[in-house]
Amino acid sequence: MSKKTTKKSDKGAWISKRLAASAQQECNNAIKLLNKEKHDHVGEDVYEIRQNFKKIRALLRLARDEKDNYSRENKFFRDEARKIASVRHANSMIEGLDLIQQQYNERIYKKAFSDIRIHLEEHRDKEVEKVLQENHVLQDMHQNLEPRCEKTTSFFKGVDSFKTIGSGIKRVYKRGKKAHTKALNSKSTSNLHDLKKRVNYLIDQLDAINPVWPKFLKAWSEELHELSAFLGSYRDLAMLNDYLQENNTKISTEDGAYLLGTLITGHQDQLRKHAILLGKKLYYLDPKDFIALLEVAWETHASGMDKKLIPSDKLER
Repeated sequence: MSKKTTKKSDKGAWISKRLAASAQQECNNAIKLLNKEKHDHVGEDVYEIRQNFKKIRALLRLARDEKDNYSRENKFFRDEARKIASVRHANSMIEGLDLIQQQYNERIYKKAFSDIRIHLEEHRDKEVEKVLQENHVLQDMHQNLEPRCEKTTSFFKGVDSFKTIGSGIKRVYKRGKKAHTKALNSKSTSNLHDLKKRVNYLIDQLDAINPVWPKFLKAWSEELHELSAFLGSYRDLAMLNDYLQENNTKISTEDGAYLLGTLITGHQDQLRKHAILLGKKLYYLDPKDFIALLEVAWETHASGMDKKLIPSDKLER
């Protein structure tokens, strides 16, 4: 190996270490939650575990074009997360109901949807029972995850240049832009959900490279978080509305199902419009221009490291 190659690798070693450390932390957090003796708040635990896995998958996507074992690693965390999706979905519907109750609190009877909430809680409790007792899902996931973490962190060895990760970010941004265009022309729930996935991947990837342009990437990430929140609420309400329609024989109109369905439709329309407008700003750039911007930031950051500059916030101005 030449001296020139060694120097280049050393300058980019920070990103390899940062990605490995982030993946390890997400793994450790998930293991800790899976290993709990009691899950008094299993809905919250399931949400956090799935978030841990999604962040790992976003990091894996940074080097997907450079690593032959990407598909295997990504599939593992995807499939493990699916094992507890039913609990998350059941909890999301309750969150959707609470959102409507809070949003229209001054215009509807306080207990207008109390019977529906009881029904949703019973449904959630059944799904929790399956995960914790009948199928022992969390225990199995813990056994699968522990030996996997070391392999996952080693995945990022050699990821030490913008060329290595740039194509991964570009792919995620490009697919997000495409998903936004589809959502613009269609009210399909699946299109908006696809956009949400792309948004979340981009959030985690930009957070990973935050040191190259902290102020700019933090601001961009905050906007993406807001977009993700709009899309997440839309998704919660879509699942709730579908559930109401599928179980209309169990939930009578006297329980407020018709009123709830009407409010859901109106609120979804508002969420979608806000998401489309915000997405238009965040996905305005052509993918190649977006990546070019990040690459310049990367090179500038590397130059500053090479010259051993003191941080700008330490300078007297």
